[in-house]
Amino acid sequence: MTDRPPCRLDLYFASEAPRAVILRRGPTKHVRMIAWDTKTDTFADGQWVKHRVYEHKCDLSTDGKHFAYFGFSDRGGYGEMPGGFAAISEVPYFTALAVLVEGSTWGQGARFIDRHHVLCPYLHSPDIAPLPAPLRWVWHPNALGVAHDEVPPSRNKAPEHFVLSSGKPADIKAVAMERVRRDWPLKPAPTVLPDWCAVEDGCLYRIGRKGARTLLRDFNPMEFEPIQAPYEGVRT
Repeated sequence: MTDRPPCRLDLYFASEAPRAVILRRGPTKHVRMIAWDTKTDTFADGQWVKHRVYEHKCDLSTDGKHFAYFGFSDRGGYGEMPGGFAAISEVPYFTALAVLVEGSTWGQGARFIDRHHVLCPYLHSPDIAPLPAPLRWVWHPNALGVAHDEVPPSRNKAPEHFVLSSGKPADIKAVAMERVRRDWPLKPAPTVLPDWCAVEDGCLYRIGRKGARTLLRDFNPMEFEPIQAPYEGVRT
């Protein structure tokens, strides 16, 4: 009998706060979300899910309080929804505040423009439920006014602004728009770890002077446990 292989850790860092999210995976369809305060090196162990989470299609809000993830379940997706889906949740929980039904794994999920504005990857549609305040969906302005059976104008060019579901311009600060234009189009990409931390064999390390490693935590001993989010999520 062989030992269980080490768990996998994927990390996402907030750009405007000392916060990060850790997705701990192992076995493949057992994933836990963990909040990491990178200033105090303390952790808040969150919720588990028993479905595939595509780590390269996830994103953390700039303040580290909300998470966008892409999942797929062969047991019916999110609740009764079929296949793939993108969801927005409060860290460190997977319970969705809003869900975008994808149906397959070809989608790219949602992306945070800043701490409050979330880019919807689809054309403007009344079928997409609103996000709870202060979160807001935004669209590329070229998506507005295009019917579902029409080909939209090219969206390869970075927008000068984003629009809300009402069609009005979203109030997004210039620094966030500069970052969007630099990184456009916003596509899934592996997270690059900062040079002050490292992940190896299910363990998280802080890198000090002269490359010395300090073990912050070994995540391998964790076992699945049912945990409820302290808020009401999407009912399906």
